[in-house]
Amino acid sequence: MMCTRLIAFILFALVVMVAPRAKADTSLAVERFGVGSTIRSGGLCGILVRAQTDVAAPTDGEISWELPNGDGDRVEMSRPVIFEPGRPVRAWVYGVVPPARTAVEAQGFVSTLRLWRIENGARVEELGRVRFTPNSAQQPSQAVDSTTDLIGVIGSGRMGLDAYSNIPSGFQVVPSENGELRVVMGIEPEGMPDRWWGLDTFGTLVWTSATPQSLSASQAEAVLSWIGRGGHLVIVLPSAGNPWDLGTAPTHAMGSILPRTGSVRQRAVAVSTFVSTLSLSNHLLNPSASTDLWTFDPSTLDRAFRPLCAMATPHASKSGIAMPAKDTLDGAIWAVRRNWGTGIISILGIDADALSRRALQAGAFPQADVFWNPILGMRCDTPSPQEYASLAATNPRRLVRGDGSAIDVLGDLVDESIGLRGEAVTSILWAFLAFVSYWVVAVLVSYYGLRSRGLERHSWVAYTLVAIVFGAGAWTLSLWSRLSQLRVQHWSVIDQVLQPDHVPTAGEPLPIHIRGWMGAYLPGYNRTRVVLDDAAGGDYIAGWTSPRSTGSGFPDPQTVVQPISSWSSTTVPARATATLLSFDHAGAPPDGWGSLVRVAEGSSVNCEVRAGRSLYAVLSGVIEHSFPAPLEDVHILMMTTVRAMPARLVGNPPVRSPSGVIALRGTMRIRSTWLKDEPLDLGSIIGGVDLGPFESAQNPLSTQIDDAWIKRIRDLSAFDMGQSTMTPSMRIGASTLYSLLTPPRYFIESTDQPEFRSVHCSRSDAHWLDLSDHAMTSCIIIWGTVRGPLPLRLSIDGVTPIADGMTLVRTIIPLNQDADWLAPLATGRAE
Repeated sequence: MMCTRLIAFILFALVVMVAPRAKADTSLAVERFGVGSTIRSGGLCGILVRAQTDVAAPTDGEISWELPNGDGDRVEMSRPVIFEPGRPVRAWVYGVVPPARTAVEAQGFVSTLRLWRIENGARVEELGRVRFTPNSAQQPSQAVDSTTDLIGVIGSGRMGLDAYSNIPSGFQVVPSENGELRVVMGIEPEGMPDRWWGLDTFGTLVWTSATPQSLSASQAEAVLSWIGRGGHLVIVLPSAGNPWDLGTAPTHAMGSILPRTGSVRQRAVAVSTFVSTLSLSNHLLNPSASTDLWTFDPSTLDRAFRPLCAMATPHASKSGIAMPAKDTLDGAIWAVRRNWGTGIISILGIDADALSRRALQAGAFPQADVFWNPILGMRCDTPSPQEYASLAATNPRRLVRGDGSAIDVLGDLVDESIGLRGEAVTSILWAFLAFVSYWVVAVLVSYYGLRSRGLERHSWVAYTLVAIVFGAGAWTLSLWSRLSQLRVQHWSVIDQVLQPDHVPTAGEPLPIHIRGWMGAYLPGYNRTRVVLDDAAGGDYIAGWTSPRSTGSGFPDPQTVVQPISSWSSTTVPARATATLLSFDHAGAPPDGWGSLVRVAEGSSVNCEVRAGRSLYAVLSGVIEHSFPAPLEDVHILMMTTVRAMPARLVGNPPVRSPSGVIALRGTMRIRSTWLKDEPLDLGSIIGGVDLGPFESAQNPLSTQIDDAWIKRIRDLSAFDMGQSTMTPSMRIGASTLYSLLTPPRYFIESTDQPEFRSVHCSRSDAHWLDLSDHAMTSCIIIWGTVRGPLPLRLSIDGVTPIADGMTLVRTIIPLNQDADWLAPLATGRAE
């Protein structure tokens, strides 16, 4: 009996000794996967995490989000937190979500979230763990295809934007648009991220009914950083109240970006007087409807704001000169714009949200292609579901059948440019030969050589000596190769907004932004530190996976911890092969790289529109550059202030004529080479451009875009050659002006025409390459490629690598904006 009790006591003591200490009572959940609970795989994304643990005193903790990279390794994106007794922690964690082939695949992406207790800067205990998908977040997320563009709406308004997503019955895509555009409604300021990385998936944010006072300082900084790196913020001023504090001292963190002068509130303006700004139809269900709105005086606007859109006004029939009626809002500026870094801030004085809620027309109001295209830089038509149905109901049917051919305009350009397959194969071959040589020397030479002399008992000494010699040689070779063979192949993009007369305000970001991809050949077999210069803060460098990747990785996956506080450097497990990285840097190239485009000393760049039987745009100015090499395949796009003739509904059933209108008239020239330090006379290259009579639908740019890219893409598609035969120049141009590409033909103009198959241009990566929204004001956009070193500072384990590759340089030069030519032609007023 005593023996039994003794055994039981010993077993109990052993259980107590080996039992793990009880973990703190912890809850861990993902509230949101992606801002607005929407994600597009293959890029930056944020998750909002809620965690709580029963600590007795403030305790250091860490949240980590485990994601795979292109090499098959696990990257733990970590963020430090502090747990307090009885209080939950809510924090955003950011990472790069790997690309998925379809939205369904992205919806099922599984990742792991972990919660840690930290002592003296080290993890001492895992407090919780959860595996989740976008759909399992507390607010289930919706995944979209990698080809889908995203516009976020901060507030609850629709404003007619959902017309961009009208898919008629029997179609898989919107037949009138090249790519799919998804509008994410109802984003609350409180649910905004505190770093710009969480907003990177959006090209445009439209701020409507929400108040800016709801943003915290860190959230406001995230929005401003996102704009500075190429984002487009559209602020829709409400008809009631003044939450943005125009004309007064701002009470919110966004006040530094708004105009202090030049805004005027207009009271009780009849909607019928500006309905042509909102719709193709002048009919209103309530003809007496009125609203308050804001207009802007170009002569008193400050902080580099320029006119963007104006009310319609009568024009002289011969010269096209604006002739506004007295005591009316004819030609009044209702939208203005400024550059912030390389991004855009647009302010709209018409409350599209309030007008949409009043349902003043049977369909969407405002109509997206009339109201939003000149703001967003879009060119597509947005027929209503009723219009699509009418075209489909005709006999013979006028709505084009099927979804047409899809062409990826970016394709394999980046993959082909940054691969270092030769170096990787050579490294693996040398490693294999070294392995074979070791065994040949150790076994055949040492053992059999000693045995032939009767000394096989000393073979272990020979093995040891051979191992030492080969080990020392491998170590020496590895050290030498890391210093002499460290190579980077890059494909970079430099965006520059050149405003010679603009004096930046305090806190305004530099108007230079560098993004791109690189293949880094890492010859060693240990963990390697890659560091990107981050003088401005907020830069990142991370592993990249091509959208066309097979998803395979190395068979020995490793785990790397990546704090988001120092994302401008990353640790890469090197395996004597190449690894792919993407990077984002706000700032100028290093001094040794060369000087960007500049206005020549004593010159200025201007555009003058001259009236006559036709309108002529005359460009003047001289610019230069000092790139490391000549700029090749140079495209020069000039946008004037002359507003294109708006479309009209004609026929039965009615269709838009002309279809796919570019908001402003412009032209484009192509030059093969621009030498270093060569003065480029824009007047000689562009010259006087005939824009056609003001009342005509002529726009030279429409034809030039069609000839440069779309006709050739249609020809390639017809022969089933597709993107495989698109030249790099075609890919770059089509990506730079993606939203201004000729839209697909979605209807047959007359019943006696044969039906045709439409071609849709899509893109599966780098949506930020599109500069079409910049082309909605008078400006010059110049782009070309230069061969040379990496245009930013980079070190790998403290060593500057040998770098070579291609840099796409794009320069935007705002031109003088003549408000008189911005006003569309008034064609009559609604009764």
